Amino acid sequence: MRLIEPACAWFLHLALVQGRTRSPATWRTYAEALYDWWQTCEANGWGWDRVGYEEVAAYRNRMLSGTSDLTGRPYARSTINTRLRIIALFYGWCAQRGLIATVPFTSGEVAVGRARAPSMLRHLDASGGRQKVNELTVRHTRPLPRALPIGEVRRVMAQMGARDRLIVEWALMTGARRMEIAALKLAQLPATDSVRSEDEPVIPIRLESTKAQSRATSIRRSH
Repeated sequence: MRLIEPACAWFLHLALVQGRTRSPATWRTYAEALYDWWQTCEANGWGWDRVGYEEVAAYRNRMLSGTSDLTGRPYARSTINTRLRIIALFYGWCAQRGLIATVPFTSGEVAVGRARAPSMLRHLDASGGRQKVNELTVRHTRPLPRALPIGEVRRVMAQMGARDRLIVEWALMTGARRMEIAALKLAQLPATDSVRSEDEPVIPIRLESTKAQSRATSIRRSH
């Protein structure tokens, strides 16, 4: 029941100083990763500030061969890589502030696969098709999202009430996340009865609960 001061200080830095991590969902992901790492350190008798490359590699290997305590299923490689990168960010921050002498990670260069989508500014890339990565991360190919065929979506929606059908239609038409739809309030919807559909076929709506601080989406008026 003691506060882990370096971890708490890093989380304060993420939440209050660093501009790229403004989402509470991101903070939660970082906290869960560091919590799991600290549990591993305590279970093995490792001092968090005295671990090396070998200990982190053993942690990775345990995730590769084990199952999640939360889901009971094998860890996805994307989850393993995310945790390793978060831990590396924490140790890099600690090293910058003199809390540790060295970081238990190394980086190496790998060739970027040709299957990656070409960048518009590819001709300006001087990396030679190589990039630096954390050597402890595992090979992972991000799968393309699989969408239900429109016929199956219609069959599912046919069994729904008006409220749930509206939720599905909103998600399909706007690409809004589930957390954004669930947090939508009636007060956020503009009064449309005073706006003629031919003048405003698309109505913008400012979402208050999003992965980022705020963003806009829109709905198309129905006749």
